[in-house]
Amino acid sequence: MKIVKRILIGIVAVLLLGVIIAFMLPRKVRVERTLVINAPADVIFNEVNTMKNWAKWAPWFRMDPEMEITYFGPESGVGAGYSWKSKNSRVGEGKVTIAASAGDSILVNMEFTGKGAPTAGYTFHREDAGTKVTWTMQADMGMNPVGRYVGLGMDKMVGPDFEKGLHNLDSVSQLEAKKVSEMPAMQPFHVEIKSVPSQMVMTFRLTSSMDSFPAKFNAMFPVIQKAMAAQGMKQTGPEFAIYHVYSPEKVDFEAGIPVDKKGNTIGVVVFKELPSCSAAVTVLMGPYNANMKTAHDKVQEFIQSSHKQMAGPPWEEYVTGPGTEKDSMKYVTNIFYPVK
Repeated sequence: MKIVKRILIGIVAVLLLGVIIAFMLPRKVRVERTLVINAPADVIFNEVNTMKNWAKWAPWFRMDPEMEITYFGPESGVGAGYSWKSKNSRVGEGKVTIAASAGDSILVNMEFTGKGAPTAGYTFHREDAGTKVTWTMQADMGMNPVGRYVGLGMDKMVGPDFEKGLHNLDSVSQLEAKKVSEMPAMQPFHVEIKSVPSQMVMTFRLTSSMDSFPAKFNAMFPVIQKAMAAQGMKQTGPEFAIYHVYSPEKVDFEAGIPVDKKGNTIGVVVFKELPSCSAAVTVLMGPYNANMKTAHDKVQEFIQSSHKQMAGPPWEEYVTGPGTEKDSMKYVTNIFYPVK
C-alpha cells in the first residue's frame, strides 16, 4: 500500500508540476509568415478581400475539396464570410468573417468549432520586387493548461499551412495580374451625349487615401442598404459612385443606390434627388483596373473635341460587378460626365 501511495503521490506531484509550468508558458501565441509576391497589391488584396476567391488559394480548401462551404454577408469587405464543415480532422469545422478591411490590411475573425477563436491578419506593402504579404494569426490559449502546451507547437502546426497558402496566393495573383495585363485595349470607346433623368438616391460620401479606397468603397454599400431597409425602400437601378476628387493624394467619393421613394437621412447615409442632366457616356467592359483610365480619358477627349464643358463630377454606374458576376471579364460599367 505504501508503494501504491507513493506512486499516486508522485503522479499527483508530476501533474501539479506540469500545471504550474503550463501557467508559466505564454498565454498568447502568434504565428507569422511573409512572402514577396510578384503582383500588384490591389490584385492580391482582392483575392483575400473576396471570400469566394479563398477557394483558389487557402490551404484548407486543398486539404478537402469536398468540404461543405456556406457563404454569408456581402461578396467582399467587412462582414463577408463563410462557414465550413469537413470530415477531415485537420480541417474540422468553423467560420471566418472579415472584421476590418483597408487598402493595405485585412483583419479576419476565425472560429474553429471546439478549438478556439483566433484572429488572422493580412498586410500588403508595395516593394520594388512586388508586394510584401504578411499573414499572421494570434490566439489566446486561455487558462487551460493543455491549451498552453498546445500553444508551444502552434507555429510548427500552422506555419507550414501559411507558407503553402502564401505560395498559392502568389500563383493565383500572378495569373490574375497576367490576365489583366494581356487584355487588349478596347479601342475605340464609343462616346455619346445622353439625356439622364433625375432619380432619387441614398448616398454615403467619404474621403480616403488611394490605398484605402477599394476597401472603404466595398464597405459603404451594406451601410446604404441597411438605411434603405429601415425605411422600406427598394433598389431601382445599378449601384454607382460619384467621384468629386480622384487623385494620387486622395479620393473624395460618394457611393449611391437609386431608390423607389423619398426617404430620410439616417446617420452617414443621405437621401437626395439627383437632377436630370446631359452627359457624355461610354461603356467599359471588363475588369476595373484594366482599361478604366483609358475609358475616362476617352470621354474627356470627346468633351474637349465637342467644345462641351463639364457641368459636375463624373460618376460610374456598375451594371454588373463582383456582387453579381464571378468573371471580371464580364463586368459592365457605364461612365457618365455631365456636360453643358
